[in-house]
Amino acid sequence: MGTFLGIIGFICFSVFVILAIVGAIRKNGTFKKRIALAGASLVLMIIGAILTPSSDVTTTKEKQKEQTEEVTKKEETKKQVELEKEKAEQLAAKEEEEKKKEKEAAAKEEAEAKKKAEAEKQDIPGTLGIDPNEFKKRFNSAADEFQANFYINDLKINKGEVQDIAQVKLNDNIFLNITVNKADGSIRDVGMIAKGDGTSKSGTDIIFTMGILITSTNPSLTPDERGDVLKDLGLMDQGVDILNIDKETVRNNIKYHLMGSEQIGIMFSAGDAREE
Repeated sequence: MGTFLGIIGFICFSVFVILAIVGAIRKNGTFKKRIALAGASLVLMIIGAILTPSSDVTTTKEKQKEQTEEVTKKEETKKQVELEKEKAEQLAAKEEEEKKKEKEAAAKEEAEAKKKAEAEKQDIPGTLGIDPNEFKKRFNSAADEFQANFYINDLKINKGEVQDIAQVKLNDNIFLNITVNKADGSIRDVGMIAKGDGTSKSGTDIIFTMGILITSTNPSLTPDERGDVLKDLGLMDQGVDILNIDKETVRNNIKYHLMGSEQIGIMFSAGDAREE
């Protein structure tokens, strides 16, 4: 509607202006009337222009809409970028933590390898090739086999200046001395000190303990081969005087030594035959 009025007003304004000019030239008295009509047409044209929607306004609204959409899109893009950045930072932190753990594990492994290498460099005078825990396990298993009435319940290692030592009381007549190498924690030797109380049971316990020690330090020996060890040590000799005996024998690089003394009693040991 506004556009239509504007066009009509423009046409009328143009016509009446021309007619007014013609009337002024001809001086026929129509000039004032036509000028008034031209003014009315101008007013009509202005009203039409006012009522006509401006294309600039539409364009401006469209631009504002586009700008709003663009700003929204940029904000969404920014949020997405920030989210991706946060995920990347979390992933990087996780990878860094994993690398740190791997580095710590590698450092620990290297330290242990270094410690082991240093231990191997230290002088180990002799070893039975087993640690105290393994010896305890073997001893108690052999005690079951021999149906002995004593076991190693607690094996406490006491630190020494040169070698560590553990002492075990099996009963009132039998004691064990265990020497442990500081370098690698292996047992250097095991010794038994025993003294009978005049009963056959005390003598049997002593023989059983020797058999258990042979079994613990040389598990691959058969029962007959264990008996041969005792035989080599002179225990099977007729009329043997155990308090004056002093013999040794070797099996699988393990040296067994039996010695008797009236003051101390019976001493039996198992150690590395290669030890000088």
